[in-house]
Amino acid sequence: MQNDGISVIISTYDDPIDFVSQCINSLLFQEKIYEIIVVDSSKKEDIKKFCNSLENRKINYVYTPPKGMSDARNKGMSIAKKNIVAFTDADCIVDKNWAKNIFFPFEIGNDIAIVGGKVLPKWISKPNNILYNSAIAQGFYSSFDMGEEIKEVHQIFGGNFAINRSLVADQFFSTELGRGKGNLLGGEETQLCKKVEMKKLKIIYNPLAVVLHQIPEERSKFKWMWKRMYYGGINRIIVGGMPTPKTVNFVSYNLYDIIFLMIFISPYIYGLLKAKFMQISK
Repeated sequence: MQNDGISVIISTYDDPIDFVSQCINSLLFQEKIYEIIVVDSSKKEDIKKFCNSLENRKINYVYTPPKGMSDARNKGMSIAKKNIVAFTDADCIVDKNWAKNIFFPFEIGNDIAIVGGKVLPKWISKPNNILYNSAIAQGFYSSFDMGEEIKEVHQIFGGNFAINRSLVADQFFSTELGRGKGNLLGGEETQLCKKVEMKKLKIIYNPLAVVLHQIPEERSKFKWMWKRMYYGGINRIIVGGMPTPKTVNFVSYNLYDIIFLMIFISPYIYGLLKAKFMQISK
């Protein structure tokens, strides 16, 4: 496992082919990318056909049964050829200099285990003002913007991060967490970051490593956010710790955040209590 380039892993489960194609095309000709591992659990073969049609030696298409995002990421990690392994999501478009910007902080110190960057929303259909302007809502959309300075942070969010596999070889993603068929569980990155900090290793935020997270129309509705908050409560019991922190550094909490909590705190508490009850019952 060498540090002269990176392996990029994209996990996908029935994502729209136009999203997947935009993601892959944004990666194909970047410096530092040795391989692009597409771990596909889709029922259809359109993503496989697209990957094959590109006839690009960098692309390694892998099918795996649908067992959730964490399982797919672990599958990609197990076959990656490079020590620095980067992750983005199938609904993301990466900046043209993303790969070299996610890579270079690892050259600063031998104790850097994870590097993350900005995740900015790209709305396919603009939601109402509550979801659009609430800083809390942005966290549940996996937005992440901690300012314009490279700095050490406690965790990363969303589909824009890389790990030094040699430092976290025994700390792969928990398959109890991560999205799967029919659920919106998350928290696998948060749990990994906690394990990394327990080993006295560093997590670095680089604002120059930027991805755009495409948010489809159905996710801009109250119905989707209600479900997302429910699973957010479940995550909190499984992962532990404090509630999800503000992930947009330059935005202050505002009136929209108060309204957001008034509307969506109920499903969050319901998910939290349900998971707690199930935990006690075991």
